[in-house]
Amino acid sequence: MKPLSKKSRSTSLIVLLIIFVVAVPFLLAYSSGYRLDFSDFTFEKTGGVFIHSDLSETKVFINGEYMEAGGLFLKNVLVQNLKSNETYSIRVEKEGYLPWYKNLLVSPNLVTEARILMMPIEIPFEQIEQFEWVTNLNPNIKATSTKKVTSEYEDTLDIFTATSSLSSNAIVFEKEIIKSTSTTAKATSTTKIIIPEYLEKLSIKDIENKKQLKENSKMIAWLENGNVHVVWSGDYESTPFFMCDTESCKEKIIISLDTDISYFDFYPNRNDAFVVATQSHIFAVEADDRSEQNLQTIFKGKKPEFRLDDRTIFVKDGQDIYKAEI
Repeated sequence: MKPLSKKSRSTSLIVLLIIFVVAVPFLLAYSSGYRLDFSDFTFEKTGGVFIHSDLSETKVFINGEYMEAGGLFLKNVLVQNLKSNETYSIRVEKEGYLPWYKNLLVSPNLVTEARILMMPIEIPFEQIEQFEWVTNLNPNIKATSTKKVTSEYEDTLDIFTATSSLSSNAIVFEKEIIKSTSTTAKATSTTKIIIPEYLEKLSIKDIENKKQLKENSKMIAWLENGNVHVVWSGDYESTPFFMCDTESCKEKIIISLDTDISYFDFYPNRNDAFVVATQSHIFAVEADDRSEQNLQTIFKGKKPEFRLDDRTIFVKDGQDIYKAEI
């Protein structure tokens, strides 16, 4: 093969140098999160959205456009190269489940996070039998059957009683008995509630008197005026993503429904979602209030109560008791 002439080699070198000089800025801009806007041929910063999911095989839609399906094993979804400083409508679907919605602002050079909360459309509740028939098998006595409360019903009913219905997430304050040392007056004693230092730092007024005060993974929640109040007790640097924007983090989130919440607990294995009971419903609701908080029905009854044991929810509606895995 005949070698290139000196002139051809020089021309090729110049062309390659020109391509290099032109391409490098594009590559650097691309790697830094910039994209070319072909409408006016200017670079603009982009961002992304990362969807945390406990479910596999979900479908993600952004502004109505199907983006990506979460795989069988890879449940989370990352969507990149979104135009920044815009709010995107996100919808996640899975067959047999209620959909999840969230409107999220995408900031330049940042990935905006969210975690879905999706309940099955039909939760397979199993009713716990209240009575069973016990037959007398004594051969000397005429066979008879008597109605008896089942042991499972009795055991389950016990978790709803005042003495044993305390949530595993409940905060119980220690008490200190302080006795008077006066030699001239009758000895007296007072009870002092000891508030842990990490709770004192929150400066929550009358925290020792808050109804249903509970904690899960440094998230503190309580019931006040029919609403669930939620605060973060950990380091500011580790504040959950849904409580912060690019400038600051909020001190409190309030979960408020159209009707008063009578009882609540943390959703199993999560500190950013709750199970709440109202006059006629039991719901799952997320804490994330960057847009409307997703609210999904677990149970509808006359006046249902619930208790959680790991992932099992027990529901008492009148004299009937049900259980299901959530």
